[in-house]
Amino acid sequence: MDARRQRGLALAKTKGDAIRPIVGAKVLVPSATNAGGYVVDTVEESCTCPDWMEFGGHGRSHRCKHLWAALYLRGETELPDGNVLMIQEKVRLKYPRDHRASNDALVALPYLAPKLIADLVQPIPIPKQEGPGHPRVPLRYIAQSAIIKTFERRAARQTVEALSRSQARGLLAQIPSYNTLLREMANPELTPHLQNIVNASIAPLVPIEHDFAVDSTGISTCVYRSWNEHKWGKLQPTTTTGRKHHWLKVSACVGTATHVITAVVVTGPSVGDATLLPELLAQTAKNGFSINKVTGDAAYLSTMNIRVAEQLGAKPYYAFKSNSTGTSSPEMARLYHTFMADQARYLDEYHDRSNVEAAFSMLKQEFGGFVRARKPIAQYNEILCKVICHNLSCIVTAMYEMGIDAKFGESASRVRVAL
Repeated sequence: MDARRQRGLALAKTKGDAIRPIVGAKVLVPSATNAGGYVVDTVEESCTCPDWMEFGGHGRSHRCKHLWAALYLRGETELPDGNVLMIQEKVRLKYPRDHRASNDALVALPYLAPKLIADLVQPIPIPKQEGPGHPRVPLRYIAQSAIIKTFERRAARQTVEALSRSQARGLLAQIPSYNTLLREMANPELTPHLQNIVNASIAPLVPIEHDFAVDSTGISTCVYRSWNEHKWGKLQPTTTTGRKHHWLKVSACVGTATHVITAVVVTGPSVGDATLLPELLAQTAKNGFSINKVTGDAAYLSTMNIRVAEQLGAKPYYAFKSNSTGTSSPEMARLYHTFMADQARYLDEYHDRSNVEAAFSMLKQEFGGFVRARKPIAQYNEILCKVICHNLSCIVTAMYEMGIDAKFGESASRVRVAL
């Protein structure tokens, strides 16, 4: 064989998976040296590479290495041993989704969510009013109003109309004023109730979710932080430059089947991811989930996190760093051996981590990637409300796609909307 044919055969064998048909007889062949590629026409026997442009065309017959590679992979030219290589068609991933059920869930969500929210806040007690003065609005109605406000993505003043609709349906007994709602959102007594609601909102999916992914994301606030204030301890009155949004880190454990958030921890920006994984997994297990697999990026790779996952009966799949050797501990060596023994399978299992990115994207697109509150406790509570709303969205989708029953209280039952 001549040199170009030999290089074409080598290109077909080394980069055959990257050679793709375009249309008709045209094929995209990657460059052997650069990041780009060239368009080859196997019928006209032409190529867009510099070699063919120089020696081919104008009635001259010339086959560059890219043309030879395409001819080999299309089976139009035999290999020296008589075998034939065939081009690999690009496979389009198809997911088993019931699109009609998914559409029905999106239509029903605005109607079902207020009913589900009312069921979730029922365990919050209503204390007996004692003493003189105007009675306080019970925290049950504050929590319900705050979640509806987050679900509607409205300011406090604009939420009154949505609360009135819930009251008209018999779901909300008392509508707090917007000033009361804003003040009580910063009440630390509200936080444990919202955390309990987060835990209760995932109960219907306990039999479904067994594989989980962990990661963190940032939620922006409306509060600015000045670089001058950070450097000098106070804001310099002579300048307005260097302002930056303060943000909070939301670490979450997400079920890979429905994207529901099974555990959440809200911290400042400087808290490391690896230290929060034990708490996330412990909370997920406490909520009744059986954990079979845990996936996380390289930030969660540590002996402690491997040990925590294995103690819960789960198989960890964490990304390894470029300098990882697996010699720091027996747990690390065992996981590294699993990775090196079959990297393709390990990476296929690790790919489930993409679901946590999808969950964060869903939460931010549906309920906003920022918080309106200014006080730290109110910001924390608002983030918990976002998680509750996201979980309710996942619950309603699972109701229609998987046929589950959403039961949060004794009187709660599966509700279908006539569409």
